[in-house]
Amino acid sequence: MEIVAFITMATIKMKVKKSDIQGLGLFTDEFVKKGKVIMVWLFDAKLIDETTYISEQQKGNVNMINTGSRAVGDVFLHTDEKPRYENFINHSENPNVLYCAGVCYALKDIEKDTELTTDYTYLLSPKDEPVVDVNTSKKITGVSALECLKKTSQLLADLFREINEESGLETTINSPHCLLPDTKPQSTSVSCTFFPNVINYRHEPLTPIKFST
Repeated sequence: MEIVAFITMATIKMKVKKSDIQGLGLFTDEFVKKGKVIMVWLFDAKLIDETTYISEQQKGNVNMINTGSRAVGDVFLHTDEKPRYENFINHSENPNVLYCAGVCYALKDIEKDTELTTDYTYLLSPKDEPVVDVNTSKKITGVSALECLKKTSQLLADLFREINEESGLETTINSPHCLLPDTKPQSTSVSCTFFPNVINYRHEPLTPIKFST
């Protein structure tokens, strides 16, 4: 049997499964130390300005609705239809992941099999339709580009002010794939292809990673 998964810039082992919050959620598949980079959403993303982002949302562009989010400042990102880890992260007012300028950081030590959550406030434009928090029924709205930069930068500074050693924070691209829910390789034989210039935005289709069993 062969299971196909698609590239995403993840630095920890994760999995997608049923969430107690809503629908499918994103979960850790290993212990994650506070301060560690978890994902880089800018990888293989297409960048657009906020005006275009809102215009496409209002037109009912399904791809933009499902994958669009703020990147940094008034620059927004969206990706193609291939499944990516970030598409499954749920909102929380008490998140364990900080999203700042396209990068996700662990806000605390996170145990294996814990659902990852982030604050959608920093993903949305203030012109977006509000998202309803299913736990509190509170409407979540975006903030301005400047306010987003100020708040997330402060949160990031506060996070690393509490960290005094680099051990455990090393970034290793050891899980650059996204498996569909309820799919899992039956052996440890994995053949992966990595791209050397991962900091460059790629607009052509990516070659999927294939797991052979």
